[in-house]
Amino acid sequence: MKRYVLVCCILKAFSVLCQDPTSDNVTLPSSSLFTSQELPQTPESITQPISTTTPSSTTLSPSMTDLPNTSMGSTPEVTLDTQVQCNYTFKSSPDNQTSKETVCVCPDAFISTRNLTCVKETDLAPTNITLAATKTQLNVTWAYKYLSPGKIHSNLITNISGNTSMDDTNLTFLSRSSSVPGQRISITITPVLNGEPITLSAASVFTAFKPAMPGTLIIPVGGYNTPNATILWNKSDGHVDEYQIHMTPLCPTGVSTEKFLSNIANVSVTGLKHGRKYRLSITAVSGNVTSDTRNITSITTNDIVPDPPKNVTILPSIQTTSVRLAIEPDSDVECSTIYYEATVLFRIYDDEEFEVYLKRNISVKQTNLTIDNLVPGAMYILKIFTKNRDFTSEDNFTTMFRTAESAPGNIQNIRTVNKNESSVHVRFDRPSKPNGEITGYVLRISSTSQRSQAIVMNLTADFDCSRVQSLQIQGHNGTYEDRSCTTVYYDASLEFVVRGLLPFTEYMLTVRAHNNVGAGPQRSENVTTNIGEPHTPDKVNISNIGSNEVTVSWAYGRRTGPTNFSLYITDEILSRSEIQTCSEAQLLPSTSCKASQLKAYWKYSFVVIAKTAVSSAWSSSSETITTSPSRPGSVRNLAVEKQSGDDCTEDVYGVKWTEPQRKERHGLISKYVIKSSLPNHHHMSKPTSTTISNVYEDTETQYTVLFAKAGSTRKIFTVSVMSIIADHKLKSDKRTVTIQIPMCSPGMSGAVTAGVIILVLTCIIVITTLLGLLYKWNMYPCLGQSRTISPRRVTSGASRHIRKKRPFILRNVKQLVDRMKNDSGRLLLLEWSDLNLLTERYPTDIATLPINTPKNRYNNILPYDRSRVKLCGGGNDYINANYIPGFKFEREYIACQGPLPGTIEDFWQMVWEQDVPLIVMLTRCKEGNTVKCEQYWPENLHESETYGAVEVTRTAVEPNDEYVYSEFTIASADHEKTIKHFHFLEWPDFGAEVDCNVFLDFLFKVKGEIHDDLIGPIVVHCSAGVGRTGTYLAIEYLTEFVRTHNLSNEFDIFQYVLKLRQHRNCMVQAKEQYLFIHECLRELVNRQTTVENLSNDGLQMPSEEEYSEQLFGASNGSIEMCNPEDKLMIEEDNDSDNCHAVGHENPSMTTEL
Repeated sequence: MKRYVLVCCILKAFSVLCQDPTSDNVTLPSSSLFTSQELPQTPESITQPISTTTPSSTTLSPSMTDLPNTSMGSTPEVTLDTQVQCNYTFKSSPDNQTSKETVCVCPDAFISTRNLTCVKETDLAPTNITLAATKTQLNVTWAYKYLSPGKIHSNLITNISGNTSMDDTNLTFLSRSSSVPGQRISITITPVLNGEPITLSAASVFTAFKPAMPGTLIIPVGGYNTPNATILWNKSDGHVDEYQIHMTPLCPTGVSTEKFLSNIANVSVTGLKHGRKYRLSITAVSGNVTSDTRNITSITTNDIVPDPPKNVTILPSIQTTSVRLAIEPDSDVECSTIYYEATVLFRIYDDEEFEVYLKRNISVKQTNLTIDNLVPGAMYILKIFTKNRDFTSEDNFTTMFRTAESAPGNIQNIRTVNKNESSVHVRFDRPSKPNGEITGYVLRISSTSQRSQAIVMNLTADFDCSRVQSLQIQGHNGTYEDRSCTTVYYDASLEFVVRGLLPFTEYMLTVRAHNNVGAGPQRSENVTTNIGEPHTPDKVNISNIGSNEVTVSWAYGRRTGPTNFSLYITDEILSRSEIQTCSEAQLLPSTSCKASQLKAYWKYSFVVIAKTAVSSAWSSSSETITTSPSRPGSVRNLAVEKQSGDDCTEDVYGVKWTEPQRKERHGLISKYVIKSSLPNHHHMSKPTSTTISNVYEDTETQYTVLFAKAGSTRKIFTVSVMSIIADHKLKSDKRTVTIQIPMCSPGMSGAVTAGVIILVLTCIIVITTLLGLLYKWNMYPCLGQSRTISPRRVTSGASRHIRKKRPFILRNVKQLVDRMKNDSGRLLLLEWSDLNLLTERYPTDIATLPINTPKNRYNNILPYDRSRVKLCGGGNDYINANYIPGFKFEREYIACQGPLPGTIEDFWQMVWEQDVPLIVMLTRCKEGNTVKCEQYWPENLHESETYGAVEVTRTAVEPNDEYVYSEFTIASADHEKTIKHFHFLEWPDFGAEVDCNVFLDFLFKVKGEIHDDLIGPIVVHCSAGVGRTGTYLAIEYLTEFVRTHNLSNEFDIFQYVLKLRQHRNCMVQAKEQYLFIHECLRELVNRQTTVENLSNDGLQMPSEEEYSEQLFGASNGSIEMCNPEDKLMIEEDNDSDNCHAVGHENPSMTTEL
């Protein structure tokens, strides 16, 4: 039995040794003592060993792929000790069963593992150690081969502090952080079994955090010198063991990279070349870990002062406008930073200083250079420097050359600097491009209107007047005279003086320059000699003697310029004299003139006056002549004459009269013829007492003829009397009187007869008076109104038959004005009516808003919405004003009403916002007792008033007879502007007259202040801003049209006024204003006609600046004044359907016309 038990125990013990290590009953009480029921488990986490010699075999997470990896050694072969000592013990169970237990012990330096084996302590070192480090984070992993997790721990020692994360479950991971990039790290991992460290199996590793990228490059103050330079940069953050620096030249290509090491943030490099570019890279190293690389695209070394260019050669055959150069290239062309700078200086004349003609940069690779666009025959200095980015060569290549010559260019600025009636001083500037050396000048002068030999003058190049070859030729006045010169050596301006010329004659001056090649082009200038003193007319003769005019002729010498001829006519009877103009200024002298408006059979003598702009000359008096007789004047004071007798049968009736006045006799009246309407009554004649000796006496001779007696019937008959000049068969108009002879009975006294006659005459007077009163009463209403007609009211179909265009030729405006005035102005009235019928109306909705009606001076003068001026600022933008197109611009003017007390601020706001440079005011502020416009400016000089946001200061005032000129400074928001103000005083609203010359003088004063640099519109206003304002704008437009057009062109005032009314209601408000526009145009045409006559006669045309002053000024005596009827009468029209309707004012005014 005991033997059986022992065998069983042995077999059981053996079976234990063969038991599966993964049995759940295995336990391991200690490292060196275990039982068959305590066997260790194989760790599940150990899948395969990782060799430390092949870091790349370590499996890494995706976030660690850029970090360095480190692993420690491969797993060694397991060494088992066969000397395992096992002891057996028996243990009783509660059920009295006995079991056998085996206890085994490993020797020293061994650790018991699974399957009852023992492993050396050194074989338990951690395996597959992996390191992953960034700049601030470290991850460590490892594994154990023989011991399962939970049975073994790890003890780690590092040289850094920070947060630590370690997996106590599998003891295979450590994470630790640091704030120092590049810091070096040492780690020791010691296994711990049953609380006991296994020091023999400890493993140590070394690494570092990733260093930070090196900082930016520090450029030295003086740059990088050569050949040795120091490269500096900002050091990396954290720890760095060393820096690796690589430098690669960018030029030439293919050069190897040089490597430099430094343990500080700078390095000294050698072998650099000046003016070259290098590529640079810097990397920080800590341990065996490198940072990201700092790459610098290029650095450039400093330049040095270059050498001057070598072997520059001017190639032969210099051209007129170009020269070719050859330059030896630089030896190091490929990488050189130098280039050439060519500076070309030149001068045209030897007395001038050299000046820079051009500068050009030349590449060192360019060996041939052409400099073109040169001036022929000029002297040049060529300087070539070598340059780089910082320096210019101290020396340069310099040479001088002259381009080939060509024919000279035009002489410059030929002009007349002084002249009189017989000589001119011609000055000109030498050619700007002589194209060589000038050898001389040739001047030719010839008359443009007369056939005469040209004067030729040569001026030598040395400007020595003694060598001038003056050609003596026969002058126009029949004498020989020298032509001389006045010049200065090498002066830019040259001068010829030519004498012996005719007065007021146009000559053509031609000057050309010469050089060694030939003559240049000629430059011409026309010059007219001055007007000379007139000759004295002589041989005055009177012919073609008529009753009211005669022909006066005279002899006159050669012309001296435009000459006015007039007659000094002396009335030898009354000893009175008057001057009668024969003609306007004429270029060719006239030799005859008609003296008109003479009295018939009157005695006159004549003196001829020749007048130029210089002086006048009077002829001697002619013989006294008597004009021819003409129809005599009628008798005067013809009346019934009665000679009473004692009885009516003795009364004799007839007529009496007074002879014509002396100036109306028109001849020697020989008799008077008396005719009556009595039956069988023959003509009677009454001889006069006038004789040749007393025909010119101022007598009052009366004549009486009695020829009829009373009879038994009443007689009524007419008697006529005529004056007769028998020698010439001339008779006067009849003068007639009615004679009534009452019936005569014998015994009827003369007193009774006289009483009857008086009664009859009294009845005639009463009847005539009654008829006159009736006529007056019928016509009185018409006489109380202005002579206008109401517009014809037509349907739209009828209005199409009214002509909308009525052009006329400018030269014919006088005839048009005459037709308008004829027939009591019938044509004017009809045209004015048509104008009102064709006037178009446009919406005025904004003006009629309740908020805006108080801003209107008159309720029928409202601005059209389509053209109204709008105020800025975001508030109410309404003001009673419209844009009006002018001759040059679409919005050249603003027409507006005179400001009201409540709209002055709006007015100045408009002036400020529209950049108005000038204001024209055509009304007085108060006319009579009616306020026409509020005064919107300070009264006193240098006084300031603020209107809204605009401060107005009156800075200047100049009163005149017809207008007041002022200047204002307006300021707003720290900005200032100057405004010019013209206030016309001579155009009252009702019953006033405006002289057209006064008005035109004023208009041209205004235009004289309008310049091209003015940018804003001009404000024109009166009271309502339509009548006088529209008239002013129309005439202003006409002045520009006449000035810029020929008088054969057409213009249509009718159409233009219609166009004005398309922009503002009721422009040109009265027919008198419409007529006044025509009158002013007539005056403008007269003035323009004078200009054209002067031009056609060879006079030099005035400049644009002189145009207004010389030809449109009131002081020009050659311009006729307007006729008295050419004045503007302003009358009121009460038609309510057109522009003349009387508006309801604010508060109570009448519409301005």
